[in-house]
Amino acid sequence: MDASPRPTAHRRSHRRARRAVFALCCAALACAFLAHPARAQTPDPASFATLFPPDLHAAGTAPGVTVLSRARPLYDPRGIR
Repeated sequence: MDASPRPTAHRRSHRRARRAVFALCCAALACAFLAHPARAQTPDPASFATLFPPDLHAAGTAPGVTVLSRARPLYDPRGIR
C-alpha cells in the first residue's frame, strides 16, 4: 500500500491555479522592476528646422492665425455657403 494517496482532481487543479498565480506574480514583478519611465525627446533647434521647414503649408506663423482660423477646405461641408 502506498504511503501517500494519489492526488485528486481537485488538488491537481488547485496546484495548477497556484502555479498560474505564481507565474503571473513573477511576470508582474519583472515588468515592474525592469520598466523605466518614458522620457521625451528634446530636439535641438537645428534638427527642429529640418523636421518642420519654414515654408511648410498651413503652418500659419503670422499673428492672429490660430488653429481655428486656418482655412481647411477638406473639412468644410459640401454644398453652397
